[in-house]
Amino acid sequence: MTSSKNKHRPRQAAPLGHPTGARFAWSPRDIVADTDSALAISGADWALGLDEWKHILQVLQDFSRLTWAQIAAMEASGSPRNHAQDVATLHPAIHRLYQGISEQAYRLRLTGAGRLWGHRVGDIFYPMVYDRGHQVYQVTKHHT
Repeated sequence: MTSSKNKHRPRQAAPLGHPTGARFAWSPRDIVADTDSALAISGADWALGLDEWKHILQVLQDFSRLTWAQIAAMEASGSPRNHAQDVATLHPAIHRLYQGISEQAYRLRLTGAGRLWGHRVGDIFYPMVYDRGHQVYQVTKHHT
């Protein structure tokens, strides 16, 4: 039996970036076009070739058939492939891109080192930059 206290309690929205059963959708609205000034990471090449664009668009199309929960559940070597991440942990040049947009980034792992970084509003993913060389968020490899 449901108590009257809980009966009228509004359902809380999932936290930003939290996986839901809703279908993945995306929009090109926030793709960064001015790569020279916006992404001043030494040695990084942000220009995309035709094959890279085809791959990115194919992955986005494939993901559009899935729910956010399915995408969040994908793993590679026991770690999540796709997840939300605090913008403050990213390279300062990328951190600046998110100012006024979001405090939380969302990344999709497309290849071994390649990540599509963007942000999520509700169930819509807004890609911003493709990082083919894992330079947006650098990790220290641990040799075991």
